[in-house]
Amino acid sequence: MRPALGLAAVVALCAAVAAGCGVGPGDDAGEVELSVTRDYGSEVLVDQRDSISESDTVLRLLDRNAEVETRYGGGFVQSIDGLSGEPTDGRASDWFFYVNGIESPVGGAERHVTLQDLIASGRLQAGSRLEADYRGQHHTAELLADGQIRLAGQTHRTLSSAGGAVKRAVHGPGIPKSVYSTDGWVFWRATDAKAGDTTTLRVIRQRVAGDDTA
Repeated sequence: MRPALGLAAVVALCAAVAAGCGVGPGDDAGEVELSVTRDYGSEVLVDQRDSISESDTVLRLLDRNAEVETRYGGGFVQSIDGLSGEPTDGRASDWFFYVNGIESPVGGAERHVTLQDLIASGRLQAGSRLEADYRGQHHTAELLADGQIRLAGQTHRTLSSAGGAVKRAVHGPGIPKSVYSTDGWVFWRATDAKAGDTTTLRVIRQRVAGDDTA
């Protein structure tokens, strides 16, 4: 993780699978190296090796090796060993993290939350209606029990694929790859059965991650 303006950094190196930090349900996936540094690596705060399983997230790994305080329902890191991601001397800072040298676009507790996890949490149900607005058009899809998405009679394995299909329907088959590429977790909205509001799937994913770490 690194802050917005150089306060501290955490680097999590996944030895097995970068995106999921694991290879099989509950199985040992080998060892990873966890480094927490300050000022973009100039001062090492934590340097540990640890074993991981498929169910681990970066936040769980971090929590096993340091004193961690979180915010936003437990999905994001507030401080590590007392070093807080707060404004200091007028400089804004925050915690981010890298996996295999690549900065992650999601929180440390979110990385392994799937659509099936959202169903299991009770925040969504099989058959939940997904909605998206794109270029002035309203689109709906259905969340299936296995975590796939049914859109216009076609089944998609991921939210991003379903979002890309919406864009292709609007732009036509010649759609540029840069336009087709879609973050489905942000593109699609659904009603959170526990919170009672309609919001993006990413927000619901953050809530599920917070439920799991509370």
